[in-house]
Amino acid sequence: MSEGAMPEPTPVAPSPGPKPQGGNAAQPPPAPAPPVVGDFEVLDRIGQGGMGAVFKARQRSMDRLVALKILRPSLATDSSYVERFWREARAAARLSHPNIVLAITVGEDHGLYYFVMEYVEGHTVALLLKAGPFEERRALEIALQIARALDYAWTHERIVHRDIKPGNIILTRDGVAKLADLGLAHIVNLEDDEALAPDEKIVGTPHYIAPEQIQRRPDLDVRADLYALGATLFHMVTGRPPYDGPTTKAVLAKHMNDPVPDPRQFRPDLSEGAARIIMRLLAKDRDDRYPDARALEADIEAVLRRPTQGPRHLPPRARAVHPRQQGLSPAVTFSFALLVVLLIVVAVAIGNLIAQGGGGRREPGVRRHAPPLPPPADPRLGAAERAYREAEAFARAHGADPLAAIARLREVETQFAGISYAQWAADLRAQIEADLEKKNAETLRGIESRAETLIGEKRFAEALGMLAKPPPLLAIESWRERVAKARDRIERQARRAFDALLAGGDDLAAKGDFDEAVHAYESAGAAAPEAWRIEAARRSAAARRKQKEAAERAQAEREAAYLRLLAGAAELYRARKYEAATQFIKGALESAPAAHRDDLRRELAESAQLEDFWARFERGLKGHIGRPFVIRGISGELAAVRDGRVTIKSRGGSFSEEMRKLPADQVLAIALGEYTSLEAPLAAARFLIAEGQLAAAATHLKAAEDAGADTAALRARLRRIEAAAAPGALPKPNDREP
Repeated sequence: MSEGAMPEPTPVAPSPGPKPQGGNAAQPPPAPAPPVVGDFEVLDRIGQGGMGAVFKARQRSMDRLVALKILRPSLATDSSYVERFWREARAAARLSHPNIVLAITVGEDHGLYYFVMEYVEGHTVALLLKAGPFEERRALEIALQIARALDYAWTHERIVHRDIKPGNIILTRDGVAKLADLGLAHIVNLEDDEALAPDEKIVGTPHYIAPEQIQRRPDLDVRADLYALGATLFHMVTGRPPYDGPTTKAVLAKHMNDPVPDPRQFRPDLSEGAARIIMRLLAKDRDDRYPDARALEADIEAVLRRPTQGPRHLPPRARAVHPRQQGLSPAVTFSFALLVVLLIVVAVAIGNLIAQGGGGRREPGVRRHAPPLPPPADPRLGAAERAYREAEAFARAHGADPLAAIARLREVETQFAGISYAQWAADLRAQIEADLEKKNAETLRGIESRAETLIGEKRFAEALGMLAKPPPLLAIESWRERVAKARDRIERQARRAFDALLAGGDDLAAKGDFDEAVHAYESAGAAAPEAWRIEAARRSAAARRKQKEAAERAQAEREAAYLRLLAGAAELYRARKYEAATQFIKGALESAPAAHRDDLRRELAESAQLEDFWARFERGLKGHIGRPFVIRGISGELAAVRDGRVTIKSRGGSFSEEMRKLPADQVLAIALGEYTSLEAPLAAARFLIAEGQLAAAATHLKAAEDAGADTAALRARLRRIEAAAAPGALPKPNDREP
């Protein structure tokens, strides 16, 4: 069918081949798939086969469409099958070839085993066959591509597909043939009246299966797939499989026993070369088939180059009688057929005599081989083979230098264009390029992942340097743009992280947490590029300046607050209301910022000392009752000390005065008698400071120092009050907040 006659392409998945007649037992409806399987969002069912269902799905992590095959539940319970499923799916995932549907991954999710492949838009050969047989040339071109896929799978992973059939060959929109389900064996589910016993189940599809698969031989090789490809090619050119029957067992029996049918019985216009290829592929004995896929490729290419010529010999078991020619009388036809039969009998007898050496027995170990192919028509084949083998050997020996291997293989492609070795060189080159692509992608992902780690560790300069000089394989022309984009991504990511650190520092600085802000800036710039480091250092210096200014402002505010407190306390001290002063300071301490509390605690201690001083004075005053005492220049006898007042009796009567109004020298004279000689100078200095008599207080401090007393605290208090007493330093009492 021409491409223009094809219906609108739709997604397809491998499908089973035609069913033997009589095997139409009712099938249960397929179970719906869950909406999500692992990393894959199921979108639509696109196929159903013996192994399971195939769905169109979206891989969420990569945001791409894939084909998702979910293993049939009955197979998922077979541990040996699941084990083989895992093993062979992983082997298939290691293959990368233009004619193989790419295997992406395999996995299990809640008891569902699945296999993920690339999503291919196109049609299966099985679907296209519904419109009729293929043109010979198109069928051979498809078979040639599948042969290349089989050769690649066998030579690289020793994989035998075991289920080559029209339903497992997909033609893409641009005409490329892709082999699906590579590496996944299928177990035939027979549901007719002659169903096989469980121990007779085989791997393959009945209409295309090789005899050795039917025999369940353990030593299958690529020749089993070549047989199935021959059956598929037969179907493509004739519109029907080579064998059919009412039951599966009947079809399998024909594969084992019936002569190989000549496709020209059903397609008379088929060339002799194509017919001979098909019949050699369908030889019962695998030794009579092509020894490998490359030999098949060479024959197909020969037929495609010279459509009227092809391989000149068929293996004995692959020969079949030609259909009678139109126009011949029945008698002539019968005579001709009889002659052919006699010739075959004679030929077989002679062959047996030769093979048996006249002894009637065949020597053990002697194998029957297919007759040799005709000598190559193209004189360049020998040179092409040598060049290819040398390039292939070089590629194997120089795995670390794929670029050189690619260059040598390209030379073979160019020099021997049109010869199969050139195509093999192209295939190998494509594989190396695919491996290089994969390796470079992994290398680049690793670099980006490492860069991301470094960025997380704030090692920005090291992260940016990861691609400053990329590895040699990443420096090639085809990767420069991707490397440049990766470098840009790393730089943008690093810059975002760096800017986030700076912004965090800015926020901390705005809140007044300058030490943490500086730490953030220094952390950002510690392992950053030079220009970034300068920017971080500039912000760090600005934060330090702001910190200094804030500290100075805070100190000034503390000092001003303290001075205001001193001013308030000083009024109470001068009024000798020491208890009130203590309560005033306690109230201020409860609501004061942490920075002011130490100063207030010291002031509270001073106020307590003054309370003690006044208590001692009152006690000493009471000890003077009955003694001479002077009040406002009036002499008399101290009569009473109560309720904060003193009373004297004189000739003129009784006189009373508030204790807090007594002169400072009179207070000192009485109060100091309550202190030791070492304590008295300090007590006097403290009282005089509270009284505002700073000069006198300094004199007593000097006496205390001379006596060996610790005057540091009072000396600091005196200096502070002296500084506050400077013009403009101490707020006036009426300026204080209430």
